[in-house]
Amino acid sequence: MDIICSKCGKMILITDDRVPENKIFTLTCPQCKNKISMTDRVKNEVASPARDSFCLSIPESPGPESPPVSQHIPVLQVGLPKEGIDFFDEGDKTALICDDKNTDLLKATMDKLDYKISIAKGVNDAITKLRFTRYDAIILNENFAGCSPAGNPILDYIQPMPMVKRREIFVALLGQDLRTMDNMAAFLKSVNVVINTNEIRNIRNILKRSIEANDRFYKVFKDSLKVKG
Repeated sequence: MDIICSKCGKMILITDDRVPENKIFTLTCPQCKNKISMTDRVKNEVASPARDSFCLSIPESPGPESPPVSQHIPVLQVGLPKEGIDFFDEGDKTALICDDKNTDLLKATMDKLDYKISIAKGVNDAITKLRFTRYDAIILNENFAGCSPAGNPILDYIQPMPMVKRREIFVALLGQDLRTMDNMAAFLKSVNVVINTNEIRNIRNILKRSIEANDRFYKVFKDSLKVKG
């Protein structure tokens, strides 16, 4: 089960065997200590069977008019969304852009690199897209949608991906304190390349070079996967 704290946006992963059946339970966000109330996915009056998680925020000091926990409206629902899923043709190279400061430039850059592009509207939209669409490239600003570099929920979602799946995705992380093409920083962040936002005007050359290097590095691995099916 994937849970996102409604206060700070931290992504919290909980295995299904730790989720009590048919019960409401609470947990504390490890980042901001916000109290989160969770109901099991089978609670039909709040979530349909197709949805697999949602989170509720409990006010720290409930007022006299605050409704009971069971009546709070979910602040996030992750599952089969009504909208936001991208559909591409087989063989398309696809890219997800999560940057609300350099959207037009990044869109033009990835378009020139022959990618079909999707623009994330916010954190929830980005994670929904990642759950239901496989992208060849993800361009993420570590401050996207007001997130902090230390607690970016999209990066938190990407980092624990199984290695076989993660190797199929090129991830570029943009940040104002990052040193462009610092391999150690990229390794520590579990991304393929880091780029300082002050060098955004040169991003096409940086991405082109980095993507080509990544493709060469994993060519044998990807070819063997295709043979195995």
